[in-house]
Amino acid sequence: MGEARFYIVTTGRQSVKKNGTIILQMVNPLISNKTLYLGAVKSSGSSDYCLEVQEDCAILATGVPLQKFNSERFSYDYSSDVSAQMIIHDANPIVGGDLIDTYFSHNGIAGRDYKGRFIVMPGQSVTFCIANLTGAEQYFILNVGWMEK
Repeated sequence: MGEARFYIVTTGRQSVKKNGTIILQMVNPLISNKTLYLGAVKSSGSSDYCLEVQEDCAILATGVPLQKFNSERFSYDYSSDVSAQMIIHDANPIVGGDLIDTYFSHNGIAGRDYKGRFIVMPGQSVTFCIANLTGAEQYFILNVGWMEK
């Protein structure tokens, strides 16, 4: 089935307006011959926030592409089939899909390690949405790791 490769994608530190969202969406294209196995998801914020993980949802906003890095050799991306994009929005532009997980953080770092138990097959997507739960602009970071095989 091929050699497993490990990847990381990050939003970097981003400013999110009051009650706004920052979204990271990863799409495994239908023509891919690789399966994604979700690993560690780490988020950090300067205030209270909620992170939702959703499968196969649509986003009614345009995003900017994010660079993926091979976590074994940061200078090579080993042709990951996954596309990743980031959207910062005043509201939550996500529609449809299935909610996989939700967690809250109170001014700090939060995360989960799915240890490959959450699988993204070709033609599927996974979306991470951080909602700023405060009435003020705040900063957030979202990092996602996965394996492709």
